[in-house]
Formats: sequence, structure tokens, C-alpha cells
Amino acid sequence: MKIDVNADIGEGGLVDDALLQWVTSANIACGGHTGDVDSMTRALLSAQKRGVSVGAHPSLPDREHFGRREFPVTPVQVEHLVVDQMGAFHEVAHGMAIQPRQVKPHGALYHLLGRERVLAGAFLAGLDRIDPSLAIVCPGHSELAALARVQGRRVIAEVFADRGYQSNGHLVARGQPGDLLSSPGEVARRMRDLLTHGRISTEDGGQIGLEADTICFHSDTEGALNFLQEVMATFKEAGILVCPWTIP
Repeated sequence: MKIDVNADIGEGGLVDDALLQWVTSANIACGGHTGDVDSMTRALLSAQKRGVSVGAHPSLPDREHFGRREFPVTPVQVEHLVVDQMGAFHEVAHGMAIQPRQVKPHGALYHLLGRERVLAGAFLAGLDRIDPSLAIVCPGHSELAALARVQGRRVIAEVFADRGYQSNGHLVARGQPGDLLSSPGEVARRMRDLLTHGRISTEDGGQIGLEADTICFHSDTEGALNFLQEVMATFKEAGILVCPWTIP
């Protein structure tokens, strides 16, 4: 059994370099919620040294709320933010002779694209203007995943190690009870059970099935490195191999 492990980095977290010693892919903030040329360059260099696959992590333009506040956007605005942020990221990466492999929306944009197919289409249209070959990291049951698959794109189905899930498969909203996990042991157990049984526990005590090609660890979550190390140790005991996702 194999799984990719990713981290969202370049967001001002203090454990980016430590996380990159363990993960196999990284999503780098590119100016929407945080990040600039210097932070992108540092993150790319760190990932390159460790052979970690990289991709852009675009967001709604909302630095004040770290891209986690949802507000109305039009399809045109979504397409433009993708082109602007991913264009900036790819310019830096290509200047360093690094080829990005994936793209993962951040925060509120991630959730909007998961629900709104029109906005998901605008996101993919923006992607076409930058690099249509990029894989898309998103929930496997989302509208973005469904539309991307219809268009013949590679989808990397993502689950979150440190976030709580509702019975409908959506994340518990930040700020609500059960939104973030605090026990490394619980995180590791949930991820092992997900990969061995295809199901994950929910905040109401039930279980749901989730598709998983990659597991995400947030660099700004308190205890992220402890979570990751505990998960890696548990995977090793269970014979689960951590390795980069591949194109079929």
C-alpha cells in the first residue's frame, strides 16, 4: 500500500524545513493569502534540496483572513486570480529550472471550488492558461474533482490528517468544535484506518468512506511535526509505503 504525503508551506510557518524532510509533495503559497517572490524562492529551494514535488497554492485574495474567509467571487475573478498567482509562482520556479507538478487551491477557495461547478470550471480555465498538464489536488468527491476528471485531467484525491470531518464528507468548519485534532496518536490511528479500511471517523462518532491519494499536513497547525512523525511511525509499522504520487 502506498500514499503521498503533502504539506502546505511558504506560509510563514516555523517548521517548513522540518516537514520537508518527511513529505513527498509541497504546495507553496503564491501571494493570495500570503507569500511573495522571496518566500516562494526559499520554499522552492528547500523542496528542491529534498527532492519534494512542488506546486502552487493559490487563494482568494485575502491576506487579512489568511484566505480562509469565504466571500462572493465571479468566475472571471477566479480565472484571473489563478492566472496571476500561478503565473507568478511558475515564473519563479521556471527561473530556478524547477517544473511544478500539481496545483492545490487554499482555504475558502478550496471549499468554493468543491461546491460550485461554475467556479471550478473557471479555475480550470485559468489553469489552462498556465499549464494544463498539472495534477489537481482536491477532495476526491468534490465538484472540482468531478469536472477535472470529465476533462481528462489528473486528480490527486486529498484528505487532511489534522482536520475533523462531518458525516457528509466535508471538513468541520474552522472555529467549530472538532475542527482541529490535537492528539498525534488519534491522527495516526485515523490515517492508518483510512488507508487500511478506506474509512475515517467523523465528528459525530460515525465513519465515512474517503478516497485518498495524498494526506495533507498544515504547516501552521500547532504540533504539525509531531503529527507527521507519529503518522510516519504508524505507517512503517503497518507496512504502508510513503512515496510520491505517479501518473498512471
